[in-house]
Amino acid sequence: MAQISITWVSAHEEADTQILLYNNNPPTESQTNIILDALRSLSSQLEEIQRTIFNWEGTMADLKEQRDAITLKISQYQRILNPIRTVPDHVLRSIFRYYVDANVLIQDSLDPSHDTAWKLGQVCYLWRQVVLSSPSLWSDVTIRLPSALEYGLALERMQKRLTTHLSRAKGSPLTISLNTECTLRPAIPFMAIIASHSENIIDLCLMPKEDNLSVIHSMSSMVMGLLPLLQRLTVDFGTSTQRYLPLVYPFSDGFSIAPQLREVTIFGDYSNLPSLLELPWDQIACFRSRFESSFVAENPYTFVPRMTNLQEFFSRRVISHDVLTSSIPYTTLHHLQKLCLQTGAGSARAVNELLGQLDLPNLRELELHRATLTDTLRGFLSRHSSTLTFFSLTPRESDHLDSDDTIIGCMKLLPGLHALALDFASQPCIDALSEVEHDTMAPILVPNLRSLKLRMASTLDDDKCLIEMVETRMFKGLFRILVLDVDLIPDLNETTTGRLQELLAEGLLFEELSPSMPSSVFDVEMAE
Repeated sequence: MAQISITWVSAHEEADTQILLYNNNPPTESQTNIILDALRSLSSQLEEIQRTIFNWEGTMADLKEQRDAITLKISQYQRILNPIRTVPDHVLRSIFRYYVDANVLIQDSLDPSHDTAWKLGQVCYLWRQVVLSSPSLWSDVTIRLPSALEYGLALERMQKRLTTHLSRAKGSPLTISLNTECTLRPAIPFMAIIASHSENIIDLCLMPKEDNLSVIHSMSSMVMGLLPLLQRLTVDFGTSTQRYLPLVYPFSDGFSIAPQLREVTIFGDYSNLPSLLELPWDQIACFRSRFESSFVAENPYTFVPRMTNLQEFFSRRVISHDVLTSSIPYTTLHHLQKLCLQTGAGSARAVNELLGQLDLPNLRELELHRATLTDTLRGFLSRHSSTLTFFSLTPRESDHLDSDDTIIGCMKLLPGLHALALDFASQPCIDALSEVEHDTMAPILVPNLRSLKLRMASTLDDDKCLIEMVETRMFKGLFRILVLDVDLIPDLNETTTGRLQELLAEGLLFEELSPSMPSSVFDVEMAE
């Protein structure tokens, strides 16, 4: 702290008065006069200093205010120059579209915190304008109604939010998924809102957990004949405990007038499906089913003969030999291009006999789950080796000892394959894919293979064989695409995974699906 010197007080007088600070003696008259003069001088100096401080404080406040204003202006100008402003709206829309698609499994259109379009519109004014002017971003609607759905303001807000969401789609083709865990009554207002936009629906998924038939029947009644754009329909009829409810709800024919309907996916345990769902079967080009129960009081596939234009057929059900072989007339599958069958303890013989009698001149893609290389399967593959370009095989879990022979045997029968997916790729299989003709260095097994997807592998004796197989397949551009689920192959070391990453970085390998190599046809299960 700076000391204040009183220039008109001599050093002797100042020392004389300072002594009084260290004792209790009263000041003399001369000392009193000196002190009074000093107080008047110090008071004057104090007032001057306070005025200076006040002036400086005002100046400091002004400077801080100017500093904040300048900082704000700099930030504003920097935002104006931000490169994001130069990104065209259509590019932003593409980015937003990708983001919406990437989060489809967690989408909840009734909850802004889990609705991607709502979240994007809350980032900034520019993004909000792009989102609001992009109806397609609002065309994917996922409705999740919890079991403890309460009436009142919360329910009204959810209904209003759904109405707003659909209004922002502005007539765009709609993809709607209704997942209800509640009973029918609280779901009706939401179904009515959906039905009011039924003329724009191209993809409708009904996955109720309670009152399955009631929900499906009510939705069908609401959209009766008002589905001009519907192309894909997915319904879940629920568990076998509701098997006799069709007596109450005999028909759900609201989907029968849908001129564009081409794809149908059915979940549930019902064997009398035709009495539950009336569809324009002759239009259906792709049919997927997953019947979990082995209960087959009635034939679950009596509608198959009516699908005269069927091109893709996927069935997962443990059913008896007589039911399956009598359900699928071979003549109706003449146009079939994709076939997926899952066998089981009760249906392996049925599938084998079915394949033994099928002749599908247009078959391009085949998926077999839990299959064994029988003479029947060999014959089927041999008959279709000239047309098959994609083959997916999952050996039976009980056949691990024979799985290598099954996979390798199948590949030997299909030299024209372009895409291959294996759920069990062991050391012998990888070695077989690595074998080449020494003169030409061309692969011996499946020489035209372009795409390989390994979903799972057993313990590899030496994971270098995987790299050797990949590099062998890449020789002269014979192999370009590898889809490898490393998480399911725990034995790959850092060297192997590092080399795969190098090949990806060099552009010699692409970790993606080719158009001729689709992902699992039952990806819809993941949404459950």
